[in-house]
Order: sequence, then C-alpha cells, then structure tokens
Amino acid sequence: MSLIGSKVVVQSCTDPTKLGLSGRIVLETANMLLLDTGDRRVMLEKKGTVLVSGREVITGEEIRGRLEDRLRSRA
Repeated sequence: MSLIGSKVVVQSCTDPTKLGLSGRIVLETANMLLLDTGDRRVMLEKKGTVLVSGREVITGEEIRGRLEDRLRSRA
C-alpha cells in the first residue's frame, strides 16, 4: 500500500509536537514519511506513529520498510 498522496492526520506519535498534524504524504522512505501540511513539510518517523486516513487507521509498524519491498512481497 502506497501512502504517497494520501491525506492523513497524526493520531499518535512518539514526538508530541506532531500530534494532530494533518496533510498529504509526499515522500516515503524505509523509516520516515514526509508530510506536507500546507504551511511546512514535516518528517515523521514510522515507528511509534499512528495515522488516520479517512476511516482507515494505519500504524507505522504496518508500513515500516521500503515501499518497493512491501509491494513486491504482496505479488
């Protein structure tokens, strides 16, 4: 599952300054997400983060690792 382009809200995070941030995911690495909030771009560590996208809840542990590897393992 690719999150790039998805609108998300940070429901839980190890960094309390990032709680409640919302925006679009513009980049994904093995351990980080880049969130464009409209005002700024913020790096989010996947580990320990919970995102909400629409009605879907996504934990950072579910999406850890490279996107290419996750897609390849599903094929």
